[in-house]
Amino acid sequence: MNIKTLLFLTFFLFVSTNVSAETYNIFVDINNSGTEDGTEANPFNTIEEAIALAKNNDAENRKIYVSNGEYAEKINLTDNIELYGENKNNAIINGDGFSTVVTMDNKTILKNIKIYKGKIGISVEKNSKVEISKVKIQKTEKIGINIEESSKKRVVTIKDCTISDNDGKGIYIKKSNYAKIYDNEIYDNEEEGIDVRSSAKGSIKSNEIYKNGEGGVELIVERSKIDINKNKIYKNSSSGIELQAYKGGLSSLSNSYITKNKLSSNKQFGIDCSTPSDLTSDKPVLWSQSVNPKGNTILDNKLGIFATRCKFIAY
Repeated sequence: MNIKTLLFLTFFLFVSTNVSAETYNIFVDINNSGTEDGTEANPFNTIEEAIALAKNNDAENRKIYVSNGEYAEKINLTDNIELYGENKNNAIINGDGFSTVVTMDNKTILKNIKIYKGKIGISVEKNSKVEISKVKIQKTEKIGINIEESSKKRVVTIKDCTISDNDGKGIYIKKSNYAKIYDNEIYDNEEEGIDVRSSAKGSIKSNEIYKNGEGGVELIVERSKIDINKNKIYKNSSSGIELQAYKGGLSSLSNSYITKNKLSSNKQFGIDCSTPSDLTSDKPVLWSQSVNPKGNTILDNKLGIFATRCKFIAY
């Protein structure tokens, strides 16, 4: 190695280390019992203290770094606050006894941390653009991630997360949301892996969704525009993908796509179509005109490839 290369590497490592340290504005370490001011040298020992300081900072100075440890707190990430854990297995927010463990408002980020127990792991407030990535959510009493109704096109991104062992739904996307859900592992939840209400838009892509207590993905098709693409959906206690329509959606066309998924070994259909309220109507449910299944691999599902009422020609 020549001297120029050595000097360059030394400089690169120096700069990288400093950039990494300076990326965060406020630090938290539950093991600190001395002076606390939120600096790297004197971190706060609760996340709540860090958030209180962040609220008073300029929008670009609201990045919080949380060291490994178990924090028994509920927190509210308000506008522009970003929270980063040291490790998603060992930086833990234990919400036991709380209704919602983490509440996220507009322009917030949550990354590389574990959310444990509580009734709802993460709740995304109305009309909020948020990013949730590399987060592990386990053992909640109701829902892993709850996304409230929206009236604005603000994207909720959920990526590289593990959502498992929750007593209700893994992800619950309420009416009129715009969501991008990809590269997640969603399993062993008591209800649906992902439950999407009407008028939702976005994509569910490259996830592994398995062994959930109801369907892998449930979608209310009324006015929806969801691309369900390249997922592995298997061994769920109901169907792999459950398409549903209620009274308002019996004759409403939507524009959703189910492409290049592998739907296997589910206890009902690969794809099911149903009206859970058992409504009678002279208007047909326009499954085949609202949902386009193409290029999927569907095999070994107990009741077959898809329900006959779907009237799909191909899949």
